[in-house]
Amino acid sequence: MFTRFFKFLLYASLLAGGAAAAQQPVEIVAWGDSLTQGTGGKGDSWPAWFTRLSDGIGVISKGVGGQTSTQIKERMLADKELHGKFTVIWAGRNNAFDQKGTVQADISEMVAALGADNYLIVGIPNSAKEPKDGPERWKLSLIDELNANLKETYGARFVDIRPILVEAYDPSQPPDVKDHADNVVPSSLRSDALHLNSAGYKVVARAILDAYQAANQKK
Repeated sequence: MFTRFFKFLLYASLLAGGAAAAQQPVEIVAWGDSLTQGTGGKGDSWPAWFTRLSDGIGVISKGVGGQTSTQIKERMLADKELHGKFTVIWAGRNNAFDQKGTVQADISEMVAALGADNYLIVGIPNSAKEPKDGPERWKLSLIDELNANLKETYGARFVDIRPILVEAYDPSQPPDVKDHADNVVPSSLRSDALHLNSAGYKVVARAILDAYQAANQKK
């Protein structure tokens, strides 16, 4: 009798342990610069929002402020243990204007290192100082060209975040209306000319989560 009861307890314990293991959150890894680090978000980076919106999917944030796509690539290639995880790459804002194809080449190397279709590429946003009209409109043209090339290369794996952010403006707020007309990220989503606030990073997280779910549904 005691033996049967002990076996029952052991079996129940194993079942419980298996269920707990199955419920462990999946982890993804996010490579990037200050926009991944969450500068301006006061703790609410897009990785932090992603975990909340996804009901617990953990994100290993590898965002380092000020880094170029090449510096991000070098860190990523060196950290081989993370290559097996689903990966989000948001790189190139800090060297988007070199016009040498560096950003595309760096991202291509990062994707190749993963060895599988377990990734998303996030587009480059423009700052409020880079509107469609004005002395630096050429910068927006280069950003749009870069994003178009990334979209053509990666298709459904590309998250075209710039227009998503621009269209997330509040029509009841005059500054947002002006920003929308200028084709820049609305003031209500920014902490400065480039970096986002908590609400802005939430928009990014939602877009990445939608793309992540769509990518996994196709497997």
